[in-house]
Amino acid sequence: MITVKHTNAGSTPPKINALKQHRDNAEIFSDNTIDNNDTEDELVEGNDTDHLLSPNASLNNDEQINPLGGSQSSTSSSKSLYSTTTSFNIEVSQTDGASIAELIRHSNTLIDNNHLDGNTKDLIMNLNSALLKSKSEANQYRIKSELLAISVKDADMRYEVENEIILKQVERLKNQTENFDELANKIIHQKQTLKKYKYEIIAKNKEINRLRSKLNVIKEKSEQRKRRKSDTSIHNNSGNMLNTLGLLASQVLTEEQELSQRENFIQSFPR
Repeated sequence: MITVKHTNAGSTPPKINALKQHRDNAEIFSDNTIDNNDTEDELVEGNDTDHLLSPNASLNNDEQINPLGGSQSSTSSSKSLYSTTTSFNIEVSQTDGASIAELIRHSNTLIDNNHLDGNTKDLIMNLNSALLKSKSEANQYRIKSELLAISVKDADMRYEVENEIILKQVERLKNQTENFDELANKIIHQKQTLKKYKYEIIAKNKEINRLRSKLNVIKEKSEQRKRRKSDTSIHNNSGNMLNTLGLLASQVLTEEQELSQRENFIQSFPR
């Protein structure tokens, strides 16, 4: 908010040097001064960016303006300016889009005032020109700021996307590492299991060979026993046959002897 008030037109202003410097800077752009009506129309059309130029400082009630630095004619002109501006207060806030347009309108009102001399009017016109140039520069800065904001937003979005991609890659590599470690442990365990089974298979093969050799020995022994049993049975059978033949022969002889005895006994009796 800017408030301009006049309390004592006869005192010397404490910011006269700063105002002189501002006046000198305004005179540099005096060649680019435009008509007041065109200025007002342009400023009214550009009210959407006027808040970028809202001032952040205010003049105290005890601070007076003497634009021409203490000469008698300029002092009287300043007194006329201050006496004219004492009837209203300019309040500008950052939320008021027509702040610069209001300043231009009031300055044009002051320029149209017949109580002001030519130097004061020129000063006001130069200040208006400087204000217009400042507004144009502010618009350029606003555009640059918007472009920078867009660039920053794009950079942030690109950073987020790249960061997300990197995080996914890290997570995938982490999972691959964990899977690799798990697979390596499984392979080691399977190798140990295969080695164990290999030793068991070798032991089983040795046991099978031992049992086969033992079985062969048992088969040979069983075959030998069978042979012995068959030989024994054949010998026993032949002996039994001889005994039977002997019995039969002895029986035949016994019968023949009995027959011969009977015949002899019969022959011993007379007829």
